[in-house]
Amino acid sequence: MGGSILGEASDTGAVFGSGNLGPVTIGGNLQGNGFDSGSIDISGDLASLTIGGSIIGGSEEFSGTVFCRNLGSVKITGNIQGGSGDRAGAISTLGDIASLTIGGSLIGGSEDFSGSILTGKIGALKIDGDLVGGSAEGAAILESSGFIRADRIASVFVGGSIIADTDLTTGAFEQNGAIQVFNDIGPITIKGSLVGNSTNPVVISARGQKVVAPVATTDVTIASLTVGSRVEFANILAGYDVDLRGQNADAQIGAVTVGGDWIASNLVAGVDAGTDKRFGTADDVLIAEVGDDPNIKAKIASVTIGGQALGTPVAGDHFGFVAQTIGALSVGGTLLPLTAAVDVLSVGATGDLNAREVG
Repeated sequence: MGGSILGEASDTGAVFGSGNLGPVTIGGNLQGNGFDSGSIDISGDLASLTIGGSIIGGSEEFSGTVFCRNLGSVKITGNIQGGSGDRAGAISTLGDIASLTIGGSLIGGSEDFSGSILTGKIGALKIDGDLVGGSAEGAAILESSGFIRADRIASVFVGGSIIADTDLTTGAFEQNGAIQVFNDIGPITIKGSLVGNSTNPVVISARGQKVVAPVATTDVTIASLTVGSRVEFANILAGYDVDLRGQNADAQIGAVTVGGDWIASNLVAGVDAGTDKRFGTADDVLIAEVGDDPNIKAKIASVTIGGQALGTPVAGDHFGFVAQTIGALSVGGTLLPLTAAVDVLSVGATGDLNAREVG
């Protein structure tokens, strides 16, 4: 189709099918407003999808969406943009996505799972722009907007930043501006920043692969993380499921490199925050897990921060680099003195950020 697929009323501007569908090319937008409008909805596999414009959700459920079993390579020149309907502006599959490239940004809307990708395994995931969580106000409830959930992701590239929008509601508000994976994530590269806030941090989480592909002495859950600029109000959690429950005491994180500052954020592998629910404090413990493998250490291979590492001046909060073992930690060009023993080091000038190894 050389132009766009546009739907206004329910089930208009839509492609439905009960079997497989070959390659689909849309020159313009896939855009809906009414229920299941501006959509591609098939029960079988979709060979590939190329969109010259954007996927745009509207005011009703499933508007501006793609749903199928397995999906081949996906190339979207513009944005995936959520709307004010549940799962508006989204790609969902029962199976896997071979690869996914978004030339613009993935932008959350004002309803749950708007501006989202929900799938099994993903090959290379590339977003040239930003990943932006949705916002809510009043008494609205908003969860998983500007959100990616998958079984496994081979690699992640974001050309801009991951930005978690502000919680302005008295209702539930969580996982808006997040990447959450059931098993493991390959190398993650963020050219810009991770920017959350005190009420809605950016979340990158993965449970780990041990339950599906055990390896003798490793469970590399997040292969590596490279952030070009700063990390501010973010939680990078290895060993946690998509509901942010600790499940894997053997989770490991590879090299972490941040070009700018590290502010009020947590980097955690295989550790529970304890009763105070704050990382980097004395009650941090290994995640309670049936079948914890004593041969696998919950590990952060290395952390290199180009700028400062700080918490906040707010009384009562706390943050940490926390694992069973941390290979190396460098801040502002200075290598901190980690030893072979179990270490606890105060990092930065605010007094509420620790590097903590949990025995």
